[in-house]
Amino acid sequence: METLSEADNFRYNIGNYFLTEKECEEYKKRLLIEQQLKDIALRLNEGKKIGWEDHDQKKYHIYYNHYSEEFDFLTVYYHQIECIYCLSNKLLEVALEDIGEEDLKSYFGVK
Repeated sequence: METLSEADNFRYNIGNYFLTEKECEEYKKRLLIEQQLKDIALRLNEGKKIGWEDHDQKKYHIYYNHYSEEFDFLTVYYHQIECIYCLSNKLLEVALEDIGEEDLKSYFGVK
């Protein structure tokens, strides 16, 4: 219940504020899937660090292609906000296996 307190204002300001319990649960699920993706990338990187200054190092991230209606991955050499990067091109394969297609679709906002 909102009491217009400093704590309520803080929650609102950091995005931890929801109108319904369902909205809160959907956001929680998104955060958990995001953490799973980060954990998979970390595991596949086998302790190697992503070097954004190293333009020869291949870095991969998953995306959903709305035209073909399927997941794919890109090889990138620059950093984009809100992408989870991995040094292995197996990120998509392992994510589909560990997380599942439906949960990945919900994470990428596919209806």
